Amino acid sequence: MQTEADRWRERTEQKLRFAELHLDEVLATDLPGHGHDFERSHLEAVLYQLVGASDTFKRELLALAGRRSPLVDRLAAFRNNKTEGLGELVALRDSSTHSSGVPLSFYMGSENDGKVAFKHPDTLVEFPERATDTLAGWLRTMRALFSELREAACAPAE
Repeated sequence: MQTEADRWRERTEQKLRFAELHLDEVLATDLPGHGHDFERSHLEAVLYQLVGASDTFKRELLALAGRRSPLVDRLAAFRNNKTEGLGELVALRDSSTHSSGVPLSFYMGSENDGKVAFKHPDTLVEFPERATDTLAGWLRTMRALFSELREAACAPAE
């Protein structure tokens, strides 16, 4: 019989696959990165799926470890960290939800031709990597963190 944690894990993994699918689609396009609708819609879709994955993983972790677990606190701290954690991701998603879209920088005519980079919605400071590389990094980080926290939550108590 499937547990509540199993159901949340399925949804978490599904959202991570959706994010990867949208990321792969934008990377596979032959259109140069200059903010066309296909590109913008896919970048926003990845942001939504990644934030959604963090939400469903929180529910999974609560089902595995309980509300008062330090693992839940660790996940919350990572999500709320606006400089090293997923706080930037959440801020970008919120910007696309509640205002005029995700702030982006576009490069044309230099060695960075076609580069599209996120800008933090509060400071407008440009992220150092291409937007797709930033999203791929968050996806890798989330997968690694979720795996680590799942393993810790399922480990026998000492």
